[in-house]
Amino acid sequence: MLRKADFFAYLTARPDDDWGIDLTVVGHQQVAPHAKYPPPGHPRAYDFKWKDGRQLDEYHVVYVTCGAGDFETRRNAVKVAAGDLILIYKNDWHRYRPCDETGWEAYWVGLKGSYIEKYICGKVFSHRKSTLQRLGYQPELIKLFDQLIELSRRDAPLFKIASLGCLLQIIAYATAPNEERKLHGSIADPAIDLIRRNLFAKVDFHELASTLGISYSRFRSIFKEATGLAPHQFLLNERIACAKRLLKDPTIEIKTVGYKTGFPSSSYFCRIFRRKTGMTPSAERAKRDY
Repeated sequence: MLRKADFFAYLTARPDDDWGIDLTVVGHQQVAPHAKYPPPGHPRAYDFKWKDGRQLDEYHVVYVTCGAGDFETRRNAVKVAAGDLILIYKNDWHRYRPCDETGWEAYWVGLKGSYIEKYICGKVFSHRKSTLQRLGYQPELIKLFDQLIELSRRDAPLFKIASLGCLLQIIAYATAPNEERKLHGSIADPAIDLIRRNLFAKVDFHELASTLGISYSRFRSIFKEATGLAPHQFLLNERIACAKRLLKDPTIEIKTVGYKTGFPSSSYFCRIFRRKTGMTPSAERAKRDY
């Protein structure tokens, strides 16, 4: 499965910085098959056991990018698939977890505030209850979560304000129609999920097309229409995105980053990284955000 650095941050609102939206938590987690869930380290107010479930006094948005799992409220229980968006309504009892066989990768964000109550709640939660939406693979949504995580690492007020912009864009995905993805989602989404769960292994796209019951040329055409990229280029982009996250950790050698992200040699990793990003891994590591 995809290996990104796990991250979560619980944030405290500042009374002099009230925009009507409080960003309470943001995180990303990779849960391996048969791993304990939820992992330790979360505050008591957010932690839960499956048998007990939990209730939160805020809204949460959880995007599962690969793997599968279960999501339950007091009203119903549904299966979670890659590309699903779980929307948690405040004070609504719920529980969710990845399947033991697959694990999952998930992003999440918590929010509350007067602006949310007045302008957002009714649009996202039209029936005032927790729900699940089938979004499918949304690369722009992943970028927004990654950007939100990076912004949450900084204390400057400007970055906190910018993070609210990312948050509103994430919420927009929960309200926007997604009809255009229905045509090819049944082919592209399972393929994307398989690629992301086996990101660092050798992927035989011809064999993958065969398992989906179509020719490779047809699979490639559908995949490219859905993602904007040919399958192999999609795989390389995903590996480079993961490498960029690992490069933020100065304790990991650059050649080790290459091997960890599925590249057979350091030279090949550096060459592809530069082709995709316009800079070397060393320059990416040395880059500072101001």
